[in-house]
Amino acid sequence: MKQSLLLFVLLFMVGWAQAQLAMRSNCDSCPKNKVTYSKTDIKVYPNPATDFIAFQNNDNHVRKVVIYNMVGRPIDQFEAQSGKNVHNVSALARGMYLIQLMDRNGKIVTTKRINKR
Repeated sequence: MKQSLLLFVLLFMVGWAQAQLAMRSNCDSCPKNKVTYSKTDIKVYPNPATDFIAFQNNDNHVRKVVIYNMVGRPIDQFEAQSGKNVHNVSALARGMYLIQLMDRNGKIVTTKRINKR
């Protein structure tokens, strides 16, 4: 019983956090958050992550990366470089995180979900 309740609460929190991020990115009164790019095929790996996350930024669309916990609070952020980007996540607690990749204007390019072990 406790496990099913815990699973329900966890799934509810994941859905709520995704809805919060979607509201931030779809805000009509927030033109800086509207995505004008076609969906890029940026992969954040490895998933699950243990010590680091990486992604390839060949076309240089991504300028800033923000890591959110599942409640929607920003936990970490860093500036993206051209080419391969590697960021240390060993200090993060185990769990699920959302990685938001933004361009130089603050527009959201994509949001990825990552599991930290």
